[in-house]
Amino acid sequence: MTPGQSHVTLTDEGNGYVIADAVQITSVNAPPPATWTPTIPQRDQYQVYTRWTGYPDRATNAPYTVYHEGGSTTVLMNQQATGSSWRLLGTFTMAPGQNHRVELADTANGYLIADALRIVPVAASKTATWTLTPAQTASYRVYAKWPASAANATDAKYTVTYEGGSTTVTVNQRVSGGQWVLLGTYPFNATGTGYKVDLADTSLTGKVVADAIYYVQDGAPVDSFTWTPTISSAGEYQLYARWTASSANSGAAQYTVVHDGGTSLVTVSQKQNGGQWNLLGTWDFTPGAGHQVTLTASSDGNVVADAIKLVGTGPAPADLVYLHSDQIGLPQKITDATQTVVWDRLQDPFGRQVSLTNSGGIDTVLRFPGQQADPDTGFSYNYFRDYDPTLGRYIQADPIGLAGGINRYVYVGGNPITRIDPRGLIDWEELACGLDPQGCIMQKLTQPENSCPDECQKRYEAINKLVNELKRRYYEILADKRELPASGPNSVQGHKQQFENKQTQLRNMLNDADSAGCSLYNPDAWNWATRPAPSPVPK
Repeated sequence: MTPGQSHVTLTDEGNGYVIADAVQITSVNAPPPATWTPTIPQRDQYQVYTRWTGYPDRATNAPYTVYHEGGSTTVLMNQQATGSSWRLLGTFTMAPGQNHRVELADTANGYLIADALRIVPVAASKTATWTLTPAQTASYRVYAKWPASAANATDAKYTVTYEGGSTTVTVNQRVSGGQWVLLGTYPFNATGTGYKVDLADTSLTGKVVADAIYYVQDGAPVDSFTWTPTISSAGEYQLYARWTASSANSGAAQYTVVHDGGTSLVTVSQKQNGGQWNLLGTWDFTPGAGHQVTLTASSDGNVVADAIKLVGTGPAPADLVYLHSDQIGLPQKITDATQTVVWDRLQDPFGRQVSLTNSGGIDTVLRFPGQQADPDTGFSYNYFRDYDPTLGRYIQADPIGLAGGINRYVYVGGNPITRIDPRGLIDWEELACGLDPQGCIMQKLTQPENSCPDECQKRYEAINKLVNELKRRYYEILADKRELPASGPNSVQGHKQQFENKQTQLRNMLNDADSAGCSLYNPDAWNWATRPAPSPVPK
């Protein structure tokens, strides 16, 4: 972006990276911020959301500033995480004609992505709904439950719709957590419809939690709870229950299950097997047959009515298969829905096939991460190059030439056990302490086991991340898949300038690390901090 630009341009390079050129800024003169000016239909409370594509080189302190009726509020967001999902910046009062807007300034510690903005009126927020289907015409007590938290709303509004009307009850969800709280007693008709409990997410005081609702006929004991499951189709189902285990719980909690074959009583101990789904039994259920599950308290302890679920026992789809891979993602076996091995491939460490068992007529062309096998040539397509598993090497030279090493055809440095090369350009490996393997070995000679110094570890990780960023930029400039113009906006020259700015940043980080006594960083870092910016390879 050049000074004076204020728009945001997203471009897809076709290689898995989405670049927002207007906000990936490294020029000396800070550009204007990316600005969204939404159309505000009326003065109201609005929830403001944003999203981005997450990537390790993104900023962890992206500064979004929301201009609203009360002034301005700056919210820092971590763009390395939760990519491609809407993240709430907050709830603000906004009005038309007041230049209320959101800005993203280039003052962060990494690349910024100005992807999209969304504002939602508070009145349009989500509503949780529970449908009530009473078995008898009578008055029922309606209860709600939620886990207490200091972040919860103090004005959560439950609306109970019953025979003849509806009533809204406001509760404080910061207290009475884990307890059944009475919302009131209301009349219901066994043949009536439209009975429900709604919980609207309209609070400005905190998070509204939609946990559970239950209702019981007035006069019935409170220490019983009934679920009325919705049966989508007739058939055999496994019924599971879950509870929170405690030594104070009942050792003889009784579940009464009404199913097609009658009524079954199941007794379980809620002192154990907490936090998991426990099978109560298998029965036939039919839609609309009045099936229900009731949990009744026992005299020997507490009874926890947490949740139940029904799982159909019908056959799994015949075409459902599962792919099993090794530690680097190389496919090893395929099993079908019955857990029978239908494809089994053995290969040597460099991927040469030793044997293949294919009893199910199912095959996969997936090989090492990023590779697809070509049965006609015997090679594996690896995006920028083709790989020969028989020789354990590429059949084309490294596009970077000798700058990538003396052997221009080597695959992952000769170590396919822990390293991968998804694009045929750079080998990657998960490294302890953010160092290269030799660095970690050297570190362990002078430090206790698993004790990379905290003050150095962060530097090593940041250096490694920046080196990888330079490698990516180098190869992308070299390949020039988008055939960018030589100069001007979004040009080769602009990308080379960004590469050189990143090199300056890396040199500063390396000098700072040396000054701090953290000198066991990647030995290849200075090479990438000083090498000339590339030019596209002529096509």
